[in-house]
Amino acid sequence: MPAGMFAVLQQCKIVTTAVLSRLMLARRLSWSKWRALLLLLAGVVLITHEEHGVINRAKVFAALALRSAPPSSPVAAAALPLERGQGSLVLGVSAVLLETVLSGFATVYFERVLKSTPLSVWHRNIQLACWSLLIFVPMAIYESERHSPFAGWSALEALNALVGAAGGILVALCIVRFDSIVKSIAVAASIVLTAAASFVCLGGPMTLPIAISSAVVILATVNYSFSP
Repeated sequence: MPAGMFAVLQQCKIVTTAVLSRLMLARRLSWSKWRALLLLLAGVVLITHEEHGVINRAKVFAALALRSAPPSSPVAAAALPLERGQGSLVLGVSAVLLETVLSGFATVYFERVLKSTPLSVWHRNIQLACWSLLIFVPMAIYESERHSPFAGWSALEALNALVGAAGGILVALCIVRFDSIVKSIAVAASIVLTAAASFVCLGGPMTLPIAISSAVVILATVNYSFSP
């Protein structure tokens, strides 16, 4: 399936998290909050679709150039793997939708565990880290050329890992202090910051639909926050 469709369908986890929160935690949301969530989903989908649309248009032009090349040329040979790489659309969509449901389930279940047991978020993070170490340390040792988990690491990669770990702790604290729906809203709102940072730092696309969709996401976030 196309990368743009994957990115758009993946945003459905906003709604699946809210629905599973209602089913598993009996959390009631007002109609105004549901409206804000649907508006947020629409804004995020539009941003994602527009960003990937710019990239996909460039890929289409490249594919047309490849197809117009003579069959015996190296350019035409390069187009063959691209055509063979197209998979089943139904299978891809089903896999992404299943991923959104499982992601929402994991988030809501983690909130349920954190708020239904006397253990703090730090104890839970240590427990999860122990299981993660049992899985990933042997994999790192097996795949490393020097049989060391940190072989080939640079200071930038170590800093990136620390930032990722800090982000995981912030997600857990967000779920403890608020709920899983607010966490999903924060992740969705971060797409606006990512689009802006990509435009400023990397020269990424910033079209009128992206700007309008970003405003929609901001308004939806404020609407959810102040809705009863």
